[in-house]
Amino acid sequence: MVEGIYARVIKHEVSQGGIVKKLGGAVMKSTLTDLKNRFAYEQYGGAMLIGVNGICTILHGASGPLAFRNGLSTTAKFCSEGIMGEINAHASLLKKEPAR
Repeated sequence: MVEGIYARVIKHEVSQGGIVKKLGGAVMKSTLTDLKNRFAYEQYGGAMLIGVNGICTILHGASGPLAFRNGLSTTAKFCSEGIMGEINAHASLLKKEPAR
């Protein structure tokens, strides 16, 4: 939702601005598109829930078919790559470090 609001505000500012804003918007368009895609929850599908003994992926409440598919894909990738073993290994190292 926030990313949609920012996108509308940026588009409004560029379209209502003078030539400098329009040129700046044109220069920044690909960067802004990349940022939008980087933070789009549909691309990732969900986030891994840490603290359970297994893989648990939480999807955004407004997830559609693309986000659901990508969430399943991300979960399958976590399983096939043995991510839980890595997390447990790093967690055990943290337990051994002295408190600061």
